[in-house]
Amino acid sequence: IRQLATYMLKQGKMAYVADSCGIIPHPFPYIPSELELKAVFSEIDHRKWIWPWMNLVMPMVFRLMLCCGLRISEACKLRRNNFNAPKPGWITIQGGKGQKDRAVVLSSDLFELCSVYDARMNAIFPYRKWFFPGCTSPIGYVSATTVRNEFTRAWNETGVNSSKKPTPHSLRHAFVINTVDRWRKEKSDPDKLIPYLSRYIGHCSIQNTYHYYQLLDRKFPSLLEQEECFNAIVPEVDYEK
Repeated sequence: IRQLATYMLKQGKMAYVADSCGIIPHPFPYIPSELELKAVFSEIDHRKWIWPWMNLVMPMVFRLMLCCGLRISEACKLRRNNFNAPKPGWITIQGGKGQKDRAVVLSSDLFELCSVYDARMNAIFPYRKWFFPGCTSPIGYVSATTVRNEFTRAWNETGVNSSKKPTPHSLRHAFVINTVDRWRKEKSDPDKLIPYLSRYIGHCSIQNTYHYYQLLDRKFPSLLEQEECFNAIVPEVDYEK
């Protein structure tokens, strides 16, 4: 109801915004800008690991998270036989949040990158089980801790001065925000596309996906006021980890 009243006020209509009843809102995550993402990926790409295969793993795992909106656990635990499954140009996410499986289509550029990576990795570990093998134990998958530590290191090396620091999960947020912003620029109707996006990123409820309207409004303050296509009511939902 509060979100509906807020929306009505933005449209110049009379409305009363009720108190929050003492509910503490979830903090908005930090969404890196395009320039910040380029700086982070530059640091990741130029890192030299003592385990040579990690020089292939790290740039690819972060790109897959950014370009497909994967959760960190979904990227780390991606199996080798789930690449090009159920068909070429797709990956299958097994045991996502809520133990749900889903198929994710890759863009042509990302598919090409993944194919080159897979071929080079096969030359090192031809019988590997995991798409992203770990560093100290390549028979296992790369750990979420390793991914988080590398992202933090790369971010700190960029020298960006901000009150908040992004995490690998920020790449998932950036994917959704950039997707919705692209719809805005294409004059597409997000109400028709949100259900597809919700399934693509593995949300258990479409309401969780609508939460990103709030993130979009925070990142681009005048965006929702300027675009008539953003006419959906923004429900207030729990911030999904």
